[in-house]
Amino acid sequence: TYKAKTNGQNEDVELPLKLMVMANLKGKNETPLEEREILQINKINFDQVMRKLDITTSFSVKNTLGTGAEELDVKLNIASMKDFSPDSLAKQIPELNKLLQLREALMALKGPMGNIPDFRKAVLEALKNEKTKEKLLLEIKQEEQGN
Repeated sequence: TYKAKTNGQNEDVELPLKLMVMANLKGKNETPLEEREILQINKINFDQVMRKLDITTSFSVKNTLGTGAEELDVKLNIASMKDFSPDSLAKQIPELNKLLQLREALMALKGPMGNIPDFRKAVLEALKNEKTKEKLLLEIKQEEQGN
């Protein structure tokens, strides 16, 4: 802000902040700098500009899930600021997405069905019985392959 004198009165005037950022934010832009389009970005069109840029990134991280390889290959597509949320990131990583689906299934069991004693007892018995557990796992695998 600065103090302006208008009609003999002091007035605080807020100046707009304008920045020009020059960077290779896509990581794959082969267009020469001179030929690149200047984009006007504001809070209204921010997500639209991100979608238009088709931002993707790929990298490897240490696998702390304890399954499979030592490293997980991660490929993220970023189309809006919401894509940085933990749930959105987990949905884009297959190993984390499976854990998220398992969590949601367990939460569903904990809901109305979890309050029925007979249902809870049947689930616990099914998990204790090795043959039943193997049968359930086989059905789950067949279901995954069918989808």
